[in-house]
Amino acid sequence: MPCDSQRHVMKNMWNFYIAAAVLLCVCISCVYAQNKNKDSKAGSTADVRNYPVDADGMEKKTEPLSFQFLEGDWQLYDAIEGSFQLLMSFDDSGKMRLSKIKHTVSIPGVEVLDEIPIVSYDGTYRIDGCNYIKVELKDCDKNSEKVVASIIAIPDGNFCRMTFEDCVEGIANKGNSFLMFNTAQAYPVYLGDKPSVTELFKAVLPFVDNDVIKDAATLIINGKQPGPEGGATKTIDLKSGYLSYLGGGAPASGMESCIWRCDDGTTLLAINVLGESPDIRYTGWFKLIRYYPDIKSVKLLERESERIFINNSRHPMHISLPHKGKNIELIELNVAYEATSTETIPWTGNGFE
Repeated sequence: MPCDSQRHVMKNMWNFYIAAAVLLCVCISCVYAQNKNKDSKAGSTADVRNYPVDADGMEKKTEPLSFQFLEGDWQLYDAIEGSFQLLMSFDDSGKMRLSKIKHTVSIPGVEVLDEIPIVSYDGTYRIDGCNYIKVELKDCDKNSEKVVASIIAIPDGNFCRMTFEDCVEGIANKGNSFLMFNTAQAYPVYLGDKPSVTELFKAVLPFVDNDVIKDAATLIINGKQPGPEGGATKTIDLKSGYLSYLGGGAPASGMESCIWRCDDGTTLLAINVLGESPDIRYTGWFKLIRYYPDIKSVKLLERESERIFINNSRHPMHISLPHKGKNIELIELNVAYEATSTETIPWTGNGFE
């Protein structure tokens, strides 16, 4: 039997062993944490992308960028009242604009009081890799050299986290990150991959911001418009993707619409509403709308539409959509609605130049 002194020594030895084991565990944990932190820093030098997470804090799967996602106008979502608004726009031809303006916003995307940019850049963009946008920009107000920059763009629904990898003077410093939202809202429609002109035309009517056009178009597309009288003509050519009702009914001189099958798998729709005139009918309302079969949605392309047509009574124009072929004809009219010049707007495969 061990004596009391021996038991005391054994007890102290056990306490020493326990303390040593605890200290060893602590040391191992610290070394592991330091190495993990180093690895994290080493791996984050080129991949600080602010990936979106779900309700459980898990990283969401992100889709590669496409021009279809970028197409349209983007605004800063979390702008501060009385501060600034950041605007980006991308079109289907690889052109973009980047602007910063003073603003007051009550609801994001609804009210912008000061439209004069603090600074504005025009340029081109291309998607380089899965989530990189390479841009070449030039200050609109300065005779300066082009700015070449890279932006990491991480999509999240109708939002996108844009992180600048390079400084763009007056817009962003290197590393600045902005949560942007697309003002061209995607409206759900339930169509196949290649809808006909009548199917797509009917599907987008609820989203057209003109009640007269919607009512008249519904009558025409449903075949309820009275038969052609007094020279009026009605055409529905599903094979060519074209329909029209010209010379009567409502609107006063009719409307036409056509579709283009795009190289990227989307379908582009144009609606052209014509007013009444003694000579050539002038265009009073024009809209381009893109259908995305992968997400079963359409977007009203405001900027792309305005690149072709802006309604101006002092400078009337007539847009002629192709019944056959791909290009759009733009005819300038004088005050008597007589043709003065004609311009062809060529089809590029996904849009117009």
